[in-house]
Amino acid sequence: MTDTDPLSLLNSTLERCIPITRAMGITADSYDGNRLRLSAPASPNLNDKLTTFAGSSYSIAALSGWSLLYVKLVERGIDADIAVYKGEINYIKPAKGDFFAICATPEPEFIEDFFGTLATRKKAKITLNVVVYDAESPVVDFTGKYSVRYLGSEQLL
Repeated sequence: MTDTDPLSLLNSTLERCIPITRAMGITADSYDGNRLRLSAPASPNLNDKLTTFAGSSYSIAALSGWSLLYVKLVERGIDADIAVYKGEINYIKPAKGDFFAICATPEPEFIEDFFGTLATRKKAKITLNVVVYDAESPVVDFTGKYSVRYLGSEQLL
């Protein structure tokens, strides 16, 4: 991987700027241009029942959406601030063992509308869906609402 690879840049940013990722052992391990996957080991994320702590599931889900936006912005060369401003989570079952979150890019018309709004208004909002899995099956469904604010001075269009 080169320094311009979005996944490499994401892992570097997570390590450097988001301390919880170090504590939880979160890494971005795949991105195919559409789907992004973050993974975490069980051991630093266990609760008293030896399943994944609910806060860890929430954190990896929210970070998965944030991370997908990060790589999409990197791909377009856009410098922006990303924030989750609302998250809704459905805990399906306790996660046993290592776990991972997958966030897929919304349908093309939604992502293009998002980038169009960002270009014209210098800020935009988007809703992303994330599923967290353990080795067996889905454990969490998460819907996050994210706000992005363009930081550059040049026009995006």
